[in-house]
Amino acid sequence: MRFENWIAIKFILENRKKIIFSFFGILLATFIVFMSASLKHSITESVVKDLRMMGKNTILIGGDTLNSRDINFIQSIPDVDYCFYPDEIKKEEEILFRGYPPELLKKMNFPELRESDVILDSSQFRDKKIGDTVIFYIQKERKEFLIRGFYEELNPFQTMKVGKRVILSHSGFKSNISNKEYSNLTVVFKEDVNSKDYIDLILKNLNADRVTKLSLLETPDIFKKINKIIAFLNKTLTILLFVSFIAGGFFTFNVTASSIVQRKNSVGILKAIGMSKNRIFRIFFIQNLYILLSGITLGVLLSVVSLNLIENIFSIKIVIDFSKISFIILTTVVLGVLLGVVSIKKIENLSVTELLKV
Repeated sequence: MRFENWIAIKFILENRKKIIFSFFGILLATFIVFMSASLKHSITESVVKDLRMMGKNTILIGGDTLNSRDINFIQSIPDVDYCFYPDEIKKEEEILFRGYPPELLKKMNFPELRESDVILDSSQFRDKKIGDTVIFYIQKERKEFLIRGFYEELNPFQTMKVGKRVILSHSGFKSNISNKEYSNLTVVFKEDVNSKDYIDLILKNLNADRVTKLSLLETPDIFKKINKIIAFLNKTLTILLFVSFIAGGFFTFNVTASSIVQRKNSVGILKAIGMSKNRIFRIFFIQNLYILLSGITLGVLLSVVSLNLIENIFSIKIVIDFSKISFIILTTVVLGVLLGVVSIKKIENLSVTELLKV
């Protein structure tokens, strides 16, 4: 085996100028696979996941102070899934408090929260655990809360905001953080409902006794466009993933095929001195393995560095699914190697005279 290793390395060094194209092809294919799969997974885990707060049939209304009668009317509409105040957020010193309605907490698989309960971002409160009490100072007043759960914030729109993230119930936010009135309300309808059908009804009812009228601030089309953009990004990344998969297989095959053709004379000499077909096969297999591993390793390292830069520059939480990426890369390599075996078998069937023919 040591002899096959030596011959394989010798072949690589002698043909480095011709092999470099395939090497960079494998590196690029690995880079695209890693980047595409990671970004696609990150979008799914962060932005798409967080769109549960917006939904596909969502409107934003506002312009005047909303009261409990307004909220009760909207929540009484059977096709309304839930509603929340987008500006129910406040920073106290280094803590960023957000209030969520019970319906949204339930959809996010959070427990039902009392006024003194909180849910913390696990990445920012690593020293805490469920059941602990935590002290926050709100307007210099000391308040104690019970930790009911943890979550990991992945949405880049939220992680860009400075502060340690704490979630309370809507009532907990009102009683502990801020009792101010809100002028904006996001209404999320059930997915199979056309929210446009309710816009006139809601505005007519809410504005019946108002001097300063409420208005539609964002139409459902805006939120649907966000979903379409994300769907387009996912499709684009999927296409890139497929193309890089095929390209990786092609370049892996190209390494085998080109090296076999270029080394016909060497194969003929090896056969002439009595080397078996299996040993010749191992030489080219080891040669390809070295090229593949070096290209894949550099491609992965370049991808990790690039993703770290994206995460730090754009404050986007990158989630890397190593198992899926490893499976794709391994499948690409296997595909290329299997195609390369065809070339090896063809060359093996040639006689010594044909192999040594100039």
